[in-house]
Amino acid sequence: MRSQLPAPLVTSRRQLLVASGAITLGALAGCTTPSSPSPQSPSGTADPDSAVRTAVAATQTALAAQFAATVRAFPTLAPKLVVGDRHVSYAAAVNATATPTATALPTASASDLPLPAASPPPPVPATAVRALAVLATAEQVAAGQCLTQTMVTVDPELSRIITLIGAGCAAAGSVLAGYGRA
Repeated sequence: MRSQLPAPLVTSRRQLLVASGAITLGALAGCTTPSSPSPQSPSGTADPDSAVRTAVAATQTALAAQFAATVRAFPTLAPKLVVGDRHVSYAAAVNATATPTATALPTASASDLPLPAASPPPPVPATAVRALAVLATAEQVAAGQCLTQTMVTVDPELSRIITLIGAGCAAAGSVLAGYGRA
């Protein structure tokens, strides 16, 4: 007697991207505070990961703006570009790992930290296909940045969050690249 294998849960690129984003966001949801305080760096600064955190959060904020600009330029792409909304959550998750400094108010939490100001997104290309290609490339670049940043991050929780963000960016870049070819 031959047993039947279950049907795959993911049957399209869109479902793959949504599932990947859901898994990444689910993993990020539980990591809004570090499990232990970040160690002091040799220079005595309170947050040795400040530059990493700022760079990753700024990239994620810029990606969110780039997706929003593309949706404004090509409203018909909106269903394919809902994945851009996750970048705001990614930036917030990275910022949430910041340890309060000695000058911070005792009631302030890491989630109260403002997102870094992002530079304006690059101009949206004239065609939808080119716009998708630009977003796919931006996602892949962000994934590469995340890989690089995890190698210099001191806080293991921040490193884990950045790794998850990088995985989400890589998956989104692959799916968006597929949309551009379709």
